[in-house]
Amino acid sequence: MVTVILHREYVKGHIAFAVPADTAIREAIKRELVKCRDKHNDYVLVTIA
Repeated sequence: MVTVILHREYVKGHIAFAVPADTAIREAIKRELVKCRDKHNDYVLVTIA
């Protein structure tokens, strides 16, 4: 498990999060989102501490 801190931004009035420049982290995030898309999941679990 990897903990990643994402910077909050506003894009066209909506909250968004900047993805880190680290290629390995970007790929890990992309893999998770692709799995969710492929399973037609409407939600992604995010843990906030």
